[in-house]
Amino acid sequence: MTQPSFINPKDDFSKDYRTIYANSLGFQFSGGELFIRFGLMKDIAHPLEGIEHQINVAMSAPTAKTLMLSLKHMIEAYEKGTNYVIPVDPRLQESLKAASLNAQK
Repeated sequence: MTQPSFINPKDDFSKDYRTIYANSLGFQFSGGELFIRFGLMKDIAHPLEGIEHQINVAMSAPTAKTLMLSLKHMIEAYEKGTNYVIPVDPRLQESLKAASLNAQK
């Protein structure tokens, strides 16, 4: 497998290093850290059944903000270059709206 271009080829990789494809299944911000759970739905027609959890990622608030801004810029550049706006899953929009409302309380 070829490594993404942002990785220095001289970097050392742990024996546990791997690349996975997964969708985010949930976010939690607690104690100044962001936790993201990634996994795959085994049956897209029934999204609440058969979720295979792949990995949980925890990061500091500054790292989470840097990641957010980096992803935002990359996606905006892609959309501008392709003239295609990537749709957001309506279920995710509802979850984000609910999380935002809870954070404001």
